[in-house]
Amino acid sequence: MKRLTLIFGAWLAGNAILTAGSAAGAERIVKEHRLAELEWKQEMLAARSSAQKLAVWEKRPDAEAYGKRMVGEIGNDLNDAWTMPYVVWLLNNHPGLSAQGVAHLIEFTKKSHWNSPQLGGFCLGLTTAGDWDVENASRLQLTSKKLKFIESVVDSNLPKPIRGQACLALSGTLAKMGDSQAINRRRLDLIRKAIINAADTKVGEVTLADLAKEEIYRMTKLSKGSVAPNLKGSDSKMLPMQLSDYRGKVVVLVFWTSWEQPVEVLDYLRKLEQTYAGKPVQIVGVNRDPLTNLRQIEAGGKAVGKNFSDPSGSLFQTYRVTQSPVCYVLDKEGVIQYNGGLGSFVDLTVSAILSSKAQQ
Repeated sequence: MKRLTLIFGAWLAGNAILTAGSAAGAERIVKEHRLAELEWKQEMLAARSSAQKLAVWEKRPDAEAYGKRMVGEIGNDLNDAWTMPYVVWLLNNHPGLSAQGVAHLIEFTKKSHWNSPQLGGFCLGLTTAGDWDVENASRLQLTSKKLKFIESVVDSNLPKPIRGQACLALSGTLAKMGDSQAINRRRLDLIRKAIINAADTKVGEVTLADLAKEEIYRMTKLSKGSVAPNLKGSDSKMLPMQLSDYRGKVVVLVFWTSWEQPVEVLDYLRKLEQTYAGKPVQIVGVNRDPLTNLRQIEAGGKAVGKNFSDPSGSLFQTYRVTQSPVCYVLDKEGVIQYNGGLGSFVDLTVSAILSSKAQQ
């Protein structure tokens, strides 16, 4: 077993230094990371100008550094039960975990921690872990491994709370396979089972029932083929505006701030606006800056399209946006045809909608 631990530790470690670890050492890393994040968030709230927010944003705690420290702390002891809560922490907090690293954690957990009370949390953590990996083949292989492992937990005789968490994790993982009616039917069935088996189970600060409600909201309100939730608010001049005002046009809806890739976002949107000039395409932004910041950006001629002012973040919350930029492309009926990052898929989706309507 020790040799197996060393092999998995090597896969996870990368540049991390493996040391003799302890639960106390791992817990210290968790607390330091939590405190650093809390202090950073407080600084972000206190910052007023775009320059201040950008300066604070660039000081965000290095999650990968904390992740490497955790790998170094637990990597030599992965066969020990005390490491399992911190393996779950890694899945949720270490952005540098590769697809191969996550795949090896799955194999190790299957062999050494099948009966752990943390297994449900491990399944939930798998949902997005390793998805950053740029190799598409690696991502597809990882998704297959995740599905196989989580399904084995769902179909097991393990305690209901663990199986309930696994049901919700499987629903979230299936979302990466598409949004066909068959997949969505299965996801809804899994969410129902999750609520039946583990509604009151605590997952962090919330219950599994709360997470299930969020999953249903995202699936029924924010996925491709759903009518986009209407947004009502005001622009930088405090004039009322709502998203439904632009029905009849293809809408590129972008959530953005002046401290998260602002140059790249505005340059991309300006090129998109030029590409579709004279066509029924409307760029609509939702900006979370303080009102004075948005006014300064618009006065400098840097803003693109029409923009909601959303300093409270309420419109961001309607679309469950926690970090920008995020883009939605809506057809002329207000139906979501794309959601994700900015890039070539946005342009391709807009072109496809326009071509489809022109042929009808």
